[in-house]
Amino acid sequence: MRLHRRRDGCGTPQLVTEGPCCVLNRFLAVRRAHESGSLASATLPAATSAAARIPAHTARQAMSTVTVQTSLGLIKMKLRPDAAPHTVQHFCKLAPLFDGCCFYRSDFVIQGGLQRPDGSAVDNPLKPIPMNETKQGPMISNTRGTAAFGHWDVPDAGNSDWFINIKANPHLDDAYGGYCVFAAVDPADSASFRTIDAIAAAIPRGERPEISYVTVE
Repeated sequence: MRLHRRRDGCGTPQLVTEGPCCVLNRFLAVRRAHESGSLASATLPAATSAAARIPAHTARQAMSTVTVQTSLGLIKMKLRPDAAPHTVQHFCKLAPLFDGCCFYRSDFVIQGGLQRPDGSAVDNPLKPIPMNETKQGPMISNTRGTAAFGHWDVPDAGNSDWFINIKANPHLDDAYGGYCVFAAVDPADSASFRTIDAIAAAIPRGERPEISYVTVE
């Protein structure tokens, strides 16, 4: 089954408050300088092939923590701007809009976006993610507890619908250009995994677990 992004569009456009994404500035500045040829290639991690995988919880420096408060508990994830700076920045901009939205899909992932439990949509004023970063830097496999954006075919990279893998889904690393992992639950965080599993079990019963808020700090 293909992961996809639902089309947004109803209501009055909302202003988006920038999330605390200052941690991204250095990564983006380095990448821009690298692309312009002003920095040596050693400044950035070398791109890996589709066969090369690194553990989702391996980061070379401290990353910001995403907290997703839901009606069934808390989920905490570490952002990975080292692997997906543009995707992380996009998620940070979207974070204030997820208040009152829900998770609506459960199969091999739990998926949410700008949809409320009653099925109504929250307007999305953001343009799509500018690039699919799956193979732009250190590749993180879609293992249990990792998060990525749903999207259409190549070269689409998604916009507002995102998911958390409830099991290892290595086929998502390459399907339709790859689903770029931008955050991950710590493997030792049993509380967050209990919440993820509770959401996965609730959706087939007709529930739409609500997101109270999303913070990045």
